[in-house]
Formats: sequence, C-alpha cells, structure tokens
Amino acid sequence: MYDGAGLPNPDLVIDKNEIIGDKKVILMVNNANLIIGESGGTENQRLNIREGEGFFMAIVEGNIVIRREFKHPDADQIELEGIYFTENSFITEDNSSDQLWLRGILAAMGGLSLNRDLGLPLNQDTPSELFEYGPELLFHFPAIFSNRKTIWREVSP
Repeated sequence: MYDGAGLPNPDLVIDKNEIIGDKKVILMVNNANLIIGESGGTENQRLNIREGEGFFMAIVEGNIVIRREFKHPDADQIELEGIYFTENSFITEDNSSDQLWLRGILAAMGGLSLNRDLGLPLNQDTPSELFEYGPELLFHFPAIFSNRKTIWREVSP
C-alpha cells in the first residue's frame, strides 16, 4: 500500500520494465496518482504477467496516467496486463506513433481520457488504444475483494 499524503510529490511512478511473471501483486495507491512510464524514458517499457499464472491489480484513489513514452519494444506486443481500477480517470498521454495495448480489466469511475492519435493513414483502421479482455484474471482475483454475503431463506418442502 502506498500513501502519498503529506509528500511533496505524492504520485507513484512505475518507470521501468516490470515483468510480474507468475507473482501475485496488488498495488493500492491512496492520496496520489499512479503514473506508468518514464518521462523521456527508454523504449523498453511494459508491465506484463505470465498468462494464466500471474496476477497484477492496481487500485488507485487518484488518476492512472500512461505516459506517452510507455510502449513495448515490439510494436505488436502487449504493454499493460492486469486489473486497473481508479476512483478518478484513466488517462493516456498523446503519442502519435505507438498504439497502447492493455490486456485485462479496466474500470475508471471518473471516465477515460484517451489521447493517443496514430495519425493518417493508421487511424483509418488501427485503434490508438487497444483494450483486450483477460477473463483468466478473474480466477486469481482475491476473495477478500469480492462480495461474501450469504442469504438464508426457508424453503417449504
């Protein structure tokens, strides 16, 4: 758990290549934004898990911001994987040359601000941000975050 309250620069920045692999990671961010990608960073940036084995979930009180430099070194590869929940907005910064590919689940209570623009001719048939549902992540979803109400009803024989 990360709490940015009282810090001069409260935002939490993930600014390097993170391969979660088969680990299970739950990141909770209070009183701060989660910024993914290094400003002016290298081209080798991604946050990946091993499909069917790893788990990554970010629960953020502030915004989730994907920097313009954040991209996978191979153009046709997934940059972000996991479950992303924010009480505010999910924001992608403008990038006129690279698509963002997120595989998993995304919920932004404050809405989406998708700013990537691949320009012509790519914009005609290629999305600037690609979101792919990752249903296997639900199998690793922690039970502590799920609803556990039991309803008892008497049934006549």
